[in-house]
Amino acid sequence: MASLTQIKYVVALDQCRHFGRAADLCNVSQPTLSAQLQKLEDELGVILFDRDKQPILATNEGLRFIEQAKVILIECRRLEQMALKNANEPTGKFSLGVIPTVAPYLMPILINQFVKKYPGIEVSIEEMPTEKIIESLDRDLIDAGILATPLEIQRIAEEPLYYEPFFLFVSETHPLANLAKVSENMLSANEVWLLSDENCFRDQVIDVCRERGKKNKHGQLELKASHLETLIELVSNGNGYTLLPQMAAESVRRRKISGRIIEFSRPTPAREISLVHRRGPLKQNTLKALKESILNGVPKAFARERSRSMHTVGVH
Repeated sequence: MASLTQIKYVVALDQCRHFGRAADLCNVSQPTLSAQLQKLEDELGVILFDRDKQPILATNEGLRFIEQAKVILIECRRLEQMALKNANEPTGKFSLGVIPTVAPYLMPILINQFVKKYPGIEVSIEEMPTEKIIESLDRDLIDAGILATPLEIQRIAEEPLYYEPFFLFVSETHPLANLAKVSENMLSANEVWLLSDENCFRDQVIDVCRERGKKNKHGQLELKASHLETLIELVSNGNGYTLLPQMAAESVRRRKISGRIIEFSRPTPAREISLVHRRGPLKQNTLKALKESILNGVPKAFARERSRSMHTVGVH
């Protein structure tokens, strides 16, 4: 019969797909982990992992074993949470993925409102695109994510936090810079600076400009930017325009970066930002505390519910 330790080693190797990294994750030596997995395979009479593959991959028999192993570990954690349910504050390890167009502006809130408030939680926060957050949730590498929704993935729960309006950020020499407000039909996806394909904010901006299939190419330059700061620098140096979510726009104002920030006419384009996690009661106390901390920290002007004054841009 497989021991709980062996089950943990199997799931760790599936997550890391490398013996050394899996051993580090489990805080054991690589020979110890390898020997225990070999012992388990001998006892079961099946090969769980194809060691000839790089990275290491589970066999068909291994995949079935790993799925059940994950269920067992989740149930063990649930027992631990039940034991702690009467505690006054959330405790334990908690890992969070945040999309790059939210992370820089939400990070101070997460630190001041959540990390500092709950010293019993050991928090790990990583910037990652939407697809990686979903994959990491599926592989149990993170506990939750903060990203733009709706995802409409049944296995993932979405808890909307706020609705963030978009603003136009335009160079001071551009013809649009003289306008008090802009409407979406004034914009062209052939002019706007965009993030690279893995960023969901790119598709949201293209939706606002009402043009699909746009390549981020300006003349002879094709740009693949991963961060909003790259686009901000381009615009501030006299190159066209881009769209910014409100937190990024407020950061530009505070830093007095060259360029004009212009509101959209109503209904204002906006995005829904949500806390997402796998369905089930695991770490609900911590998730609740995280949600409350974010809502207490984001600007009061942010809408907590959809309104007729804005239209939310979807995720593709």
